[in-house]
Amino acid sequence: MYTIEETMYGLHITMGSIYAPGEIQQYVQEKEEIIKKFKDGFSLLVDLRTAIPPKAEDAECLRQSQAKLKDGMIRQALIVKSPVVKRRANQLIISGPIKDKTRIIDASASDDWESLAMDWILKGIEPDS
Repeated sequence: MYTIEETMYGLHITMGSIYAPGEIQQYVQEKEEIIKKFKDGFSLLVDLRTAIPPKAEDAECLRQSQAKLKDGMIRQALIVKSPVVKRRANQLIISGPIKDKTRIIDASASDDWESLAMDWILKGIEPDS
């Protein structure tokens, strides 16, 4: 399950804990269609607090979608709570084209995760500074 909401900065995405077959591919296609609307760039806040790690084929789909995001994306904040999801997110981002624009914020370490994410997205303030 996922939701995508358009915001003043771009998209607020929430990824749930159970994915139906083909749902990650559907999510990627929907996200890629929506970001075409943002001619002056966009940022993403992706809430992964209740997410589970993606299957290998879904992870590859997510990795490939990074190339389509890199040109228009200003910044991205990934919000995680699980150490397993955090590790998987790092693996997907570290070798991709959007690694310099992405910050992973651990919601289990900070109750103020949303403010940290918005400061990064809107102002470029590092979450760990």
